[in-house]
Amino acid sequence: MDYPFRLTPIFKSKEILRLTSEEYNSLPRDPVNIHSNVTSILDRAGKLSALAQKLPSVITTGSKFGACNHIIYIHHTTDPEMGKLVVSGFLKIGVKSLFLYDAANTIWEVAPMCILDFYVHERLQRMGIGRKLFDSALDDLGIAPHRLAYDRPSPKLIGFCAKHFGLTNYRPQNNSFVAFDEFFLPKSPVRLTKRDTFPDAPPTPTLAPTRAPVRTRPVVEQVRPTPAPSAPAPAATGNDTEAYEDQDALDGPGDLMEMQRQLNATTYDYMRRNTTLGRYL
Repeated sequence: MDYPFRLTPIFKSKEILRLTSEEYNSLPRDPVNIHSNVTSILDRAGKLSALAQKLPSVITTGSKFGACNHIIYIHHTTDPEMGKLVVSGFLKIGVKSLFLYDAANTIWEVAPMCILDFYVHERLQRMGIGRKLFDSALDDLGIAPHRLAYDRPSPKLIGFCAKHFGLTNYRPQNNSFVAFDEFFLPKSPVRLTKRDTFPDAPPTPTLAPTRAPVRTRPVVEQVRPTPAPSAPAPAATGNDTEAYEDQDALDGPGDLMEMQRQLNATTYDYMRRNTTLGRYL
């Protein structure tokens, strides 16, 4: 990535430029317009990084970098023949508030330094440029590589960490970050706060059991007819058999059948008025 301008006041003679968001916003805009030149570098480098990682959108631009509290390390050289600035790669770092799982499925609330974007030009890879960028950032921040969280690392970055730092074991997170198992060591300078649940998940409300209203029909009291009193039985006069025959004659079959019909009619009317079965009667 070569550019048709020199930025000696910014890049000077150092191989790696360290630039914070605050410093970027305060770059002079006249008369050389250094701010515009650095913006061109960030926009182009961020676009190439997104293409190389097959990201859906560009995550490093001048406007985004100026709006966040991040640090970017830019590896650069100068073409001796053309006198142009050549940018080989960059590493962007910033602090993020995260919720991460460890190997025991415990959730931790952390705010570590994170690798947010990392890119080395394809023609200049495997030449130690990526290691120089990491060493410069780690020395500047005084932090070990396993204390970092990595945002959506590409397979190349995972292989880079395994090759140079021996970091191989990690648990994929729901937020696309990667934290290696060594990140959760007890001596970690990163403050770990144990969480039982994610704060975004609202607590499950406890609902009191409810009963559906029961629809009832009014009960109409039915008056059962009272049979007419029967005539008193004549007193037995010497012959018990005749007394029983007179009683049978009084309570004959006709009276019993009439009482049964009235009882059936009353039962039918009650069921029709006061039961569910009554709607089909």
